[in-house]
Amino acid sequence: MNKKQIMSAFLKEGILVPPEMWGEVNEKNYMEILKLLKKGKRKKEAPQGKGKETKSTKNTDKSVFVEDIINYYEKKYNFLKNLLLKKMDAVSINKGKKLFSKTSIIGRVKDKTPKGVVVEDITGETEVITDNKNVREGDVVGLIGWFKEGVFFPEKIIWPDIPLTTEREETPDLLLAEKLTEKITKKEDSGELIITPGPETKKTTPSYINLSRKGIQLSVLFFRPRKPVTESEILGFLKRRELPCEDGVGVNTSCLIEKIPNIIWLAGNKENWNRNYKGIILISTNKESFYELKKNGEGRFGKI
Repeated sequence: MNKKQIMSAFLKEGILVPPEMWGEVNEKNYMEILKLLKKGKRKKEAPQGKGKETKSTKNTDKSVFVEDIINYYEKKYNFLKNLLLKKMDAVSINKGKKLFSKTSIIGRVKDKTPKGVVVEDITGETEVITDNKNVREGDVVGLIGWFKEGVFFPEKIIWPDIPLTTEREETPDLLLAEKLTEKITKKEDSGELIITPGPETKKTTPSYINLSRKGIQLSVLFFRPRKPVTESEILGFLKRRELPCEDGVGVNTSCLIEKIPNIIWLAGNKENWNRNYKGIILISTNKESFYELKKNGEGRFGKI
């Protein structure tokens, strides 16, 4: 299904997709977005009575305002744009089209084209000629290159990404486990810090677990992926500074990785693996495993 067919589906329901959202709409998520926008429209058009509002106990019956979705995408764009501005001196797309020298721009990927992608900002849009398969609709990227007849030819793509940090807090001996067992609690006697996600943390994944032990501040970003996440996929998420949202659309702004944690923990994942990425420890545990990390950097997996 192409963009024109998707737009027709929205128009049949009397829904006009806000420009701020169009770059995020695709064949996989358009039905979910359409459903949310229809709920928001009904809520907005409903007469405001003085009676008490009835609240549904089902999550699927939550009314999502159109403004909430737009606000999310505006926040996402501005947050990622500001990160990119720290790495490059960029001009607006329309201003860049008038320059005849190497130019830097920042924009949201609006659509795919046979030769690359369309990138937009608040002043306009341009086709970007690229064969980079990692660039996808909805990405916010920086581009360094040249305009020629209104088309942009990049020599470099800049991602928001996690910054390289060499000055990390010392990590104490710790153990990550989804649930406490007698076998695990005994390890506290050896001085290990046992980290388990509380009920609220599990409910609002991704979320932060912030701890303090013997003067050491520790931040763990807990994330339970809906689908298994591989090492290469999580690196792609970190480059984009956004984890996939559980609601499938992105109303939950905690999906943006705004604060840089010491550890990112993918719980209930398919496989056990760990690695270091720019000073952040990445740990993946399956449903039956815990992970022990020593302050000297050594680590091992074990059965819960």
